[in-house]
Amino acid sequence: MSVISGGSDYDRLPFGSSPSSVVSYPINQDYPGGAQSVMSSAVTAANSILPPEQANINFKPTTTAVTKISKLKLHVSLDSTIYTAGGILTGRLALTSSTARSIKLGEISVELTAFEELSVKEYTASQSFLSSRLVFQSENLPPSNAVHGPKDNGYWTAKKGKTTFPFAFKIPVDAPSSVTYASLASLKYVVTGVVQFFNNNKADTLFKSKEALVVEAWDGQNPIYKQPVNETNMKQLWMGGSGAVTLEGTLSETLFQSGGNVSVQVRVKNETKRRVQGIKVAITHKLLILANKHKKEIDDVKVVGDTITEEWFKNKDFLFDCGEDRSTTIHMNVPRNARTIRNTALFEVVCFIVVSLYLGPFTYVIIQKFTCNYKKKNVIIKFIYHIL
Repeated sequence: MSVISGGSDYDRLPFGSSPSSVVSYPINQDYPGGAQSVMSSAVTAANSILPPEQANINFKPTTTAVTKISKLKLHVSLDSTIYTAGGILTGRLALTSSTARSIKLGEISVELTAFEELSVKEYTASQSFLSSRLVFQSENLPPSNAVHGPKDNGYWTAKKGKTTFPFAFKIPVDAPSSVTYASLASLKYVVTGVVQFFNNNKADTLFKSKEALVVEAWDGQNPIYKQPVNETNMKQLWMGGSGAVTLEGTLSETLFQSGGNVSVQVRVKNETKRRVQGIKVAITHKLLILANKHKKEIDDVKVVGDTITEEWFKNKDFLFDCGEDRSTTIHMNVPRNARTIRNTALFEVVCFIVVSLYLGPFTYVIIQKFTCNYKKKNVIIKFIYHIL
C-alpha cells in the first residue's frame, strides 16, 4: 500500500528522473518601476539540479540568522501551510528598519533551496537538489522602496519603516514530499530572505529562513490505483491439529488519503483446534537507505523501520471459533504523518499495513504485510506476506 501527500494530482515523471529546475519570479513589487527590472534580471544561474553522483556534497541550508542587528528586522511569511509539486510557492519577505540614517542596504533577495539529509551510523550525506534565487535589489538593479538617496558602493540608505517584497517560486512537478524521519533522515524545502547591510563601517548580511511543506503530486485518477488487490495465506498452528488457518485479504483500491480511512476485507477460515481471539492491524513505515539509486537490489539497501500506529480488534466480529469460515471488514485510520517518499537520491520511505491473528497470550501469527505508499492524501498498496 502506498500513502501520498498533496492536494491536486499530477502525472509523475519516471522513477529515477531528476527534478527539473525551479522557476522564480516576483509579483507586485512595492517599489515603482521595479517589477520589470527584477523580473528580467532575476538570478537564474542558481536554478539547477545536482546530478545523483553528487549525493555526498557537503551542503547545508542557510541558518535562520547569521547575525543580529536591533535596527533591522527580517521576516519571511508563506501564503499557505502546504504546497503541491507543480504548483507555485508564494509568500512575502518583510524588511523593517527603525532608522533612516545609520544603516545602508545592499542586495536584497530571497532563495528557495531543497535538500536531503541522512545521518545514520554507517552513512552520512547531504544533497541539495533544487535551488532558485530571486533578487529585488542589487548593484545591477534599481533601488527598492526600502531605501532612498544615491547609491554608494552598492549600498543605499535605508528608509525607516516596513517594506514588503512578494515572491513566487514554481515548484517542479516531480518534486518529492517533505519529510522528517526521526533524527535519521529529512527532506526539506527552505525559503531564506537575505539582506546585505552596512552599519558602523562594517558590511554584514542578515538571513531569515522558513521551512515550506511540499507534497508530491500524484495522479489519483490513474486506473492502476482503482484495481483491487487480494492475497491469501495459510499456516498450521502449534497444538492446532492437522488443519490450518487461512487468511484472505482484499483491498478494493490502492490509493488512500492520509488522515482518512483504509478498509481491509478479511476472511478467516479456521480449520484448527484453536480459537482466533482477535485481529491486530498496524501501520508501519521503513526508511530505505539507498546505497545506489540506479541499482536497488536488496544488498544495496539498509532498512530502518518502526510502527506508526496499531489497533486491536477483539469484539465478537473478530473472533473465529474452530471450524468457522467468515468474512469481516476492518477500518483503520491512516495517520496524517504517514507518507511515502520516493524519487530521491539518499533515502526512501515505504509504508506497510500488517495484519496479525491473535491466538492467545504470547502467541500470534503475522499473516499479511501490505506494502504502502503514502502521499499525504493517498495510498498505493502491494501485498507482501510474512508469517512469523
